[in-house]
Amino acid sequence: MANLNVQIPTLKLNDGTSIPLIGYGTGTAWYKSDSGSGIDRKLVDATKTALKLGYYHLDAAEVYNTEAEVGIAIKESKVPREKLFVTTKVITNIQDVPNAINQSLEKLQLDYVDLYLVHSPFFASSDADLQSTWAAMEKVKADGKAKSIGVSNYLVPHLEATMKTASVIPSINQIEYHPYLQHGGPDGPLLSYMKEHNIANSAYAPLTAVTKAKPGPLDELYAHLAKKYYVSEGEIALRWCIDQNVVAITTSGKEERLSDYLRATTFTMTPKENYPWGKKGHESLAASLCAKTPNTGFEIDESKEYAEMWMGDYPVLPAKGLKSGEELHKIVDDNKEQLLGKTCIDKFGGVVPFLPKILSISKALPLQIHPNKELAAQLHKQDPEKFTDPNHKPEIAIALGPFEVFAGFKDNNDIQALFSALSPLERFLPRKDVNFDHEVLKQVCYKIFTASDEEIRTTQVELAKIPKEKYGKQAYIVDLLPRLQEQYSKEDPGNLVALLTMNFLSLTAGEAIYVPADAPHAYLSGNIVECMARSNNVLNTGFCPRADADSIELFTSALTFSPHNAEEVKLGTSKTEKSMHGKTSVYAPPMSEFNMLKTSLQDGEKETIRAIGGPSVLFATRGSGKLVADGDTHDIKEGYIFFVGQGVEVSYEATSGLDVYQAYAE
Repeated sequence: MANLNVQIPTLKLNDGTSIPLIGYGTGTAWYKSDSGSGIDRKLVDATKTALKLGYYHLDAAEVYNTEAEVGIAIKESKVPREKLFVTTKVITNIQDVPNAINQSLEKLQLDYVDLYLVHSPFFASSDADLQSTWAAMEKVKADGKAKSIGVSNYLVPHLEATMKTASVIPSINQIEYHPYLQHGGPDGPLLSYMKEHNIANSAYAPLTAVTKAKPGPLDELYAHLAKKYYVSEGEIALRWCIDQNVVAITTSGKEERLSDYLRATTFTMTPKENYPWGKKGHESLAASLCAKTPNTGFEIDESKEYAEMWMGDYPVLPAKGLKSGEELHKIVDDNKEQLLGKTCIDKFGGVVPFLPKILSISKALPLQIHPNKELAAQLHKQDPEKFTDPNHKPEIAIALGPFEVFAGFKDNNDIQALFSALSPLERFLPRKDVNFDHEVLKQVCYKIFTASDEEIRTTQVELAKIPKEKYGKQAYIVDLLPRLQEQYSKEDPGNLVALLTMNFLSLTAGEAIYVPADAPHAYLSGNIVECMARSNNVLNTGFCPRADADSIELFTSALTFSPHNAEEVKLGTSKTEKSMHGKTSVYAPPMSEFNMLKTSLQDGEKETIRAIGGPSVLFATRGSGKLVADGDTHDIKEGYIFFVGQGVEVSYEATSGLDVYQAYAE
């Protein structure tokens, strides 16, 4: 259970009232077909639980026959009326709205409701029926029995008919809304009309895609997002609504599930993979470049974090053709030999074997490893929803400015020095006077990861009191410790594992690292170009809630000890025979899936990259110019991305200083 103390965000309606963006629903599972069946005590208790957790928006309806239970729960919970937002709906007694609201208020034991809705338009046989009913609703509002009034299940013709004679614009339209039923999307007739008239959208059945509609085409994406944000698929479904300012109505009789749903208020999503560790607004290079990429329709919200921009054919978040909008993996699949080449197909299969990204990092990513091929295949077989492919995921990271990272283990002698000099660390040693080797290091990591919150907190408090000189050449630990504690907590074991056992590197623009499979790492801050083998598998253990961490046994058993000092982590550059004019260098990690070219040009300079015997993805991070390929000339600017098929020569001419990165395989 999440045990969160959060306040559900609100949305201001067109009449000035504010509605919580998540509501606790008393229909669906709680619906009673017989109004005389008596009080459902389970619903009363469930509603009280929801109120206890902070679900102050309660959604009822006369047709559900649950208003009495909601009223009892409100009374027994003793939550002040001003904290509550109570919605109910009329349809059973739609012909007598004044009497209907009085009956509902009596059952709810309230003097007024915050929102009163016409439950459905399908009672009406004419526009006049809709209009007269809405006039009665306006009278309810004028009499103070409802602060706001709205509708439910209305389509454009129903709204248009109502608006012809309305004095009060409906504040909200509650409709079934989820990724599989978007009513034509933001530009469709219904949502466009609602936006034009400032009518808010409220969603019932927002979890349909992850509950009733499985299996479905979005299953893989939901699983990926749940894994990436460390939440459940249901929470992803709720956040999808919240990020669109759509009021989501959900329900459950389980306290643990309701508590977990509140995590939907603690992060944000965007189409460009928004993570809580990303940089905000225009500070994020990933967001700034994405906003300059043609035809994305992406606009930066300065209040949101933006972490990643993906540029590959991985089906979870694939790049798309500029003109056709077709996903890259489908384009490649239809033209494999022409785009990939037979050698690449034989070597890697019919896919682009790498995935390039831009990352913008403001706080530490989870401490993680990527399983090797053998383990990845095993995990994929056991849990294909979580481990979505059987491939390994070695990667490189190239700094585009100052970049801080934990990567690989320190030299054993450096670890030994800390554990010998700092007495609070003795509790994690397998025995006294131990000499560090790979097996001892595994045991120490395991003991730290499995220690209690109290042990981790006590150790960090004690370490902070030790003078800097006791840390020797690793005194940077004293400065980094409070920073990590602020980002996560004093109970996070990742703070100790990273600071005490892993290399800490502070790189400048152009410097790079190589992280092999099974090597521990955590990016701490900066803007980088990242490229990895085509996979999305990861095991997390630190810099994340314990409940979201993967198996400690699996993590520690999979650890490898190369690299085992800071210099082994670094990846240098060299000249490349691909360059005709010497303006390009290559990052060549010790793996077969890809290399990365970097071309840097001053104003007016030119470069030509010889034809490559496999696919490549190139993108500009600075400047502008012209790109010529296959006889065609294209503009190339910051944020522009090109897929280049095998056997194609590419030339550049800079009009202003131009930096281009090109990931390729052959």
